[in-house]
Amino acid sequence: MENPQDFSYADLRNAFETEDARKRAAADGNMVELRSLYDPCTPELPDMNSPKKWDFFSQRGFDIPDRATKERVETVCSLLAPGDSALDYGCGYGYIVEEILARKLPVQYLGVDFSRGFVERLKQMYSTSDRLNVAFEWQSQGGRLPPGPFSVVMLLEVLEHMRPSVVVTFLKQISTLLVAGGRVIVTVPLHEDLSSMTGPCSHCGAISNVNGHVRSYTPELVRCEAALAGLKTDRTILVGQDRSRRHRLIRFVRAALHRPRGRPTNGVFVLSSVKDANTPLQVTK
Repeated sequence: MENPQDFSYADLRNAFETEDARKRAAADGNMVELRSLYDPCTPELPDMNSPKKWDFFSQRGFDIPDRATKERVETVCSLLAPGDSALDYGCGYGYIVEEILARKLPVQYLGVDFSRGFVERLKQMYSTSDRLNVAFEWQSQGGRLPPGPFSVVMLLEVLEHMRPSVVVTFLKQISTLLVAGGRVIVTVPLHEDLSSMTGPCSHCGAISNVNGHVRSYTPELVRCEAALAGLKTDRTILVGQDRSRRHRLIRFVRAALHRPRGRPTNGVFVLSSVKDANTPLQVTK
């Protein structure tokens, strides 16, 4: 069932419970149970993302990224190496591009997105002749991936928008774009409370999440999901953590009121293909 209009409260509850079951299986390292929870017949939230939705967001202007976003972008950039050929799949607002150019990183960058609005805006912003190492392409939703090969594929805030029944196959396809020794850099928000963020739209009644998120990740779930796709996790970096007394108080109040956290912690994960490894696949913690 993919149409948010057809989703019932029972479907919604079952989808939340199944996502919690995935996180428990990942925490326990139970890969057999976890694999069964990615079956297309398993309850999941409907796809809440469309080119039309993101074209609308692209017309609202490109905001200055907040501190958590900046930290995440800076962390990803620190993982790029001179000479990298990088694919940014689902480039969206293109925050990573500005950081790459600011650092004068000698990389070849290609950003693709299914939103024509975002792609056209980014082309306008970065069309000057001294930025020939940066390119953008529109890709239809579910269309063929760019041919590659790439030394880096970046999936920055992408996986939380993808239904579980398609994400493992998608990661397998992404791994085929890598050169030998290539890597996938994934960032996702962690520990989001989907049940507080998702509900019926006040206008049309369809199940909606303003961010279009249909997944709630933990570090263990990212690593296990990658393993299901034949990818091993080489590094896990937690970013966006605010340990100030004020932020701890805000988190406590929000938890007491059952509201989503104001700024969830993000994870940056560096993955590589098992084909390049000399040891059997293990889920690292």
